[in-house]
Amino acid sequence: MKKILAFILVLISLYMVSTLIFNPVTDVVEQGTYHHPPNDQVVALNGQWVLYPDVLIDPTEPNAFAPYEQYAEPITVPSSLPAAKKEMVMATYRLQTTVATDGFYALRTGDIRYANRTYMNGELVGQSGVPSTERAHYKASSKKYVGVNKSDNKKIDIVIQVANYDYPTTGIVQAPIFGNYQAITRYTTLHTAFEVMLAVGFFVIGLFYMRVFSRNKHAYAIYFGLYATTLAFYQTLLGERLFEVVTGELPLMTLTAVQLSTFVLASLFFYRFITLLYPTTLPSGWQRATYLVGGVGLLWHLSFIVQPLLPFNIPSVVMQIVLLLLMLFIYSQLLYVSTQIIRRQDTNSPYILLATIAFALYITALGLNLFFETQLPFAQLSLLVMIVCFATLITSRYHETEQHLHQRTQDLLVQDQLKDAFLQKTASELQQPVKAADLLVNQLVEGELGPVVKEQQHHLLAIQNAHRQIAQVTMKLQNASQATDKVANQPTAITMATVVTWLEEMDYLYHKPEVALNIAIDQQLPAIFMDSYRFEQVIFQIIDNALRYTAQGSITVTCEKVGSRIRLTITDTGCGIEATHIPLIFTAFYQVIPSTKQLGLGLTTAQQFVKQAGGDIIVTSTVGKGTSVQLELPIANTLPSKTYQIKQLPQCSYVIPGETTLLIAAKEASLLQSIVHRLQPLGYRIFGVTSAMDALAVLKMHTVDMAIIDVGITTKHPIWATIRQHYDLVQLPILLLTSTTVMTREAREAFQINDCLVKPVSTEQLHAKIALFLAIRQTATEASRKELRYYITQISPHFLYNTMNTLIGLSYEKPEQVSEGLMHLTTYFRAKLDFFTKQELVPLEDEMDLVRAYLAIEQLRFGERLAITIEDTATQQAYIPTLVLQTLVENSIVHGILKRKEGGHLHIRIEDIDDNVRITINDNGIGMSTAQLEQVCAAKVCNEVGIANTMHRIHLVEHATIAIDSTKDVGTTIIISLRSEK
Repeated sequence: MKKILAFILVLISLYMVSTLIFNPVTDVVEQGTYHHPPNDQVVALNGQWVLYPDVLIDPTEPNAFAPYEQYAEPITVPSSLPAAKKEMVMATYRLQTTVATDGFYALRTGDIRYANRTYMNGELVGQSGVPSTERAHYKASSKKYVGVNKSDNKKIDIVIQVANYDYPTTGIVQAPIFGNYQAITRYTTLHTAFEVMLAVGFFVIGLFYMRVFSRNKHAYAIYFGLYATTLAFYQTLLGERLFEVVTGELPLMTLTAVQLSTFVLASLFFYRFITLLYPTTLPSGWQRATYLVGGVGLLWHLSFIVQPLLPFNIPSVVMQIVLLLLMLFIYSQLLYVSTQIIRRQDTNSPYILLATIAFALYITALGLNLFFETQLPFAQLSLLVMIVCFATLITSRYHETEQHLHQRTQDLLVQDQLKDAFLQKTASELQQPVKAADLLVNQLVEGELGPVVKEQQHHLLAIQNAHRQIAQVTMKLQNASQATDKVANQPTAITMATVVTWLEEMDYLYHKPEVALNIAIDQQLPAIFMDSYRFEQVIFQIIDNALRYTAQGSITVTCEKVGSRIRLTITDTGCGIEATHIPLIFTAFYQVIPSTKQLGLGLTTAQQFVKQAGGDIIVTSTVGKGTSVQLELPIANTLPSKTYQIKQLPQCSYVIPGETTLLIAAKEASLLQSIVHRLQPLGYRIFGVTSAMDALAVLKMHTVDMAIIDVGITTKHPIWATIRQHYDLVQLPILLLTSTTVMTREAREAFQINDCLVKPVSTEQLHAKIALFLAIRQTATEASRKELRYYITQISPHFLYNTMNTLIGLSYEKPEQVSEGLMHLTTYFRAKLDFFTKQELVPLEDEMDLVRAYLAIEQLRFGERLAITIEDTATQQAYIPTLVLQTLVENSIVHGILKRKEGGHLHIRIEDIDDNVRITINDNGIGMSTAQLEQVCAAKVCNEVGIANTMHRIHLVEHATIAIDSTKDVGTTIIISLRSEK
């Protein structure tokens, strides 16, 4: 509470000091004269001026005022013209000033409505708009200016011409500021600087809280930032009108419309901010109504920007009345929210109270200016006070949140012993169900329990990937719980060349374009003595952390010999770690930045592995600069006993005949030869290549059942995206060969691979993986064929039923043509029916024979109502599900063309497009609306035989697509694309 009171006193003091500095002396004019004292005082020329109504007197002419002296009358400035004079559209104000010494003096105009000229000693010194006795020559403007002239015998005669044709009130409603030139210049500079400070202050606060939103994702922060930045723009439209420094002077109506629209927009942002900050205080119905009314009000005020182009004129007072009603509707709700918060005595209620008072002062100032022509000095400061109050409130909320998180962290550290026990128990409990699930999933995907449909195969692959992730989590838990044991720990010599290879593959597999991995390792350094699997786990965890916490920059890996140890240093340029977190980062489950995707066991396990190997791990970090991790590991006394070396192939690209086709792509000829040698006895047809381009060429020219790809072949030519554009995980399984045992879920998803093997490749694992994925592919293929047969059993009776109906119709209408129709039907039965009922896919030309027979029968029945054009220019062979084209053609005729009384035209075009055959079926029938087309395509195939059935069957064919476009009363176009046979 003491801090809040001190904050309030500082704001009040700031307001009082600014008022004393910038507010000039007032009430100095008496009976049309003013005597300026011999100092640098700045005065507001409030008091009694002389008014010459209904005339614009030009003081540059001799004795200009003599003819009008009888009409002169006193008038108080500031004020609008008297009630009896409101119909006046022009007037001349005069003030005779006496100064202490001759010199240059200046006059700074205030609010003069709405066009004026200022003369000093008979010389024109400034003008805003064009005051005129004729409306055609009149131009409104409210821009303020400074006029300067030299006194004449210590006298200055000030004359201001005023004209107004638009606003209800006319005259000088804010007194001009007068003083010597230096004083007015200083006053104007300070006044402008103050407005710049307010605008910049609002803008900086707005940007800051937008940045806060980008980090913490609190929605109210973004709307508070938008509110502050909108107020910054609004500030540039007031007073000195800083915005016009960039754009030039705007028309008065345009400026007013932009001012009011900006204020409405700021009010909507503010309303949204409050409702998000305290979401339960206002009913959702009121909120929706407010956004609707506010949006309409915003469009209303924006529409006045184009009013000068309209043939009629809407008074500006109407704009102000609409704005007043809108503000009452919005801010009455916010006042209710503030009252509820203050009544609840929330910890932040004092900030709400002060902000409410500050904003009430601002609204009061606007009301006084609008209805009573009274202007409070520096009313904009109230807005700044309100903004600061809410900024402090938000900061207070964040501070409370941080304290809560800190307390939670302390509670977690107290429970560290319980976590260790839980870790060990969980690892042991998960092992058995993971093994059981592995057995069941493999039986399903291999088809041991019967074939499953293609879509189910994809779901099973997803389940298998999820199971793999569970197995990896179980492995991490087991590693963390047993890291101090010496079970399965087999230290070996790890050469620097091996380390470099691992790092290069990690850089490729987990590549982040914004972060460069720099490997500066001398491969002649001695080997490291540590279990290779555990060393790889340590390196991966450190590199993975560096990538996740480095937005952009680099990760540098260096190596040096230090006594009997090798020191490996991994340095990143990431966000760094605070000093308070470094002692805790090796604690199980502890995370500097909480994440639901990580367990927080990586560094814990890494430290234990390094300690067990007789080494040390040291972390140093600087917030904002990066982190450095040093691994010190013992040097191996001997080189690794096993090396993977196979003699080079004389030729690296070749084909081995067989039935099942495998594509093997390896960067090194020795690796390619080794894999081919191990697979040759199994009778596969093998395409072996040593480049990515050759691999893509094989896929383009041949049907491949499975691909085995070395990660090294893709570093310069990534081919994953190209492959997955044409083949999914079931159609073309990919087995990736890597040098590292670590492969994250993100990397598998990014490269769309089925599984990976570590080099050097185990023959047993290689055979088992190939058999597994070929079984999956075979099961999916059989399931697709089974599904196609199911749809054929539905469609064949459907086709025959409709054909017989057509012949029956011919027997009544055109009996002489029945024999011709029966001939076509006999041809169909004798040549095609038996073939189609036994095949799922048939050659396209055979399907077209059926279509031609069907169309011949339909033309016999409908004669001139049915026009048919068939263009077949295709030269490539393609296969299509049986009766697909006949069904689509029948739909086009029956539900499209024949719905028109006059009939229509059916156009079938078959053509070659690259490696595909495209079939286009176009009719000019009644067509379908978008909603009708969606209903037809989404129909359940088990209840309806038609377009939905046909589309589903097309999708069961590899690389086949179908697209339907229809327009009501125009027609329908169907495009089918089939992959040509190679």
